[in-house]
Amino acid sequence: MENELTKKLNYLEVFQICDSTFPIGTFNHSFGMENYLRTNVIKKAPEFRIWLENYYRSQFRFGEGLLVKLCYEAIDKHDFDKLIEYDDQITKSTLATETRNGTKLIAHQMIILIRRL
Repeated sequence: MENELTKKLNYLEVFQICDSTFPIGTFNHSFGMENYLRTNVIKKAPEFRIWLENYYRSQFRFGEGLLVKLCYEAIDKHDFDKLIEYDDQITKSTLATETRNGTKLIAHQMIILIRRL
């Protein structure tokens, strides 16, 4: 029972860090939804649901979602070299230099904040 509670508390810590109100504010990315709202493509909940399902089935599922799954599998196997490999692959898959550099800066800031917490 205590192990389950500890596990849930660990998840809550991760959710706090990934929350859009975390001091860095970098997780406030709409993945195109803002544009659809501005152009009135998304007006009500049914249109949002379509957008969300499409985002999940494509961009998230084969991008960040897949990466998270693979990283958890590598951690379970204590294969930390694989984590470094995944980090390298995702970094290289970002075409714009500004985005790559910005992402590294954000990660650095997050590490500083997490250590303080």
